[in-house]
Amino acid sequence: MPPVDVMRAACETAQPFAEKHSVTVREAYEEKLPNLMLDEVKMRQVVTNLLVNAIKFSPKNGEVLLRATREPKWVRIDVCDRGPGVGADEATHIFELFGQAGHPNGRSDMGVGIGLHLVKRISELHGGHVGVHSTPGEGSTFWVRLPIAPARDATVDEVAQAA
Repeated sequence: MPPVDVMRAACETAQPFAEKHSVTVREAYEEKLPNLMLDEVKMRQVVTNLLVNAIKFSPKNGEVLLRATREPKWVRIDVCDRGPGVGADEATHIFELFGQAGHPNGRSDMGVGIGLHLVKRISELHGGHVGVHSTPGEGSTFWVRLPIAPARDATVDEVAQAA
């Protein structure tokens, strides 16, 4: 399956939320990305979750970038924002179940800390992994790396049963 199809579908899903928060979502995909063995619904959930989080933490009239690039053995999906960023101490916990980063404005509508755990778990079931690069005060880039070759330890059926 073309990863760009999944990413475009996730953008369509997140678009009303972006409009509500006055945030623009921009897409940038490397040409000729290889097809990947993945569960379309679950990976769309991964990308949508990352987009919604980036939108939540972006300033009004801000921009979120969704991009995909090819690495030698991986396709990398990045979601970049210019929000408050994540401190190093928070970055180690945000992918844990119920792990959260605090919002600098003290907002209480930030969720319960399940979304990024699902992002991590679904990505791992696809043979991939996740991470974040962030500078407090400058923004964050959350990334997912998915293997170009099919994962040996998870079938599409197993991935579909997750979450």
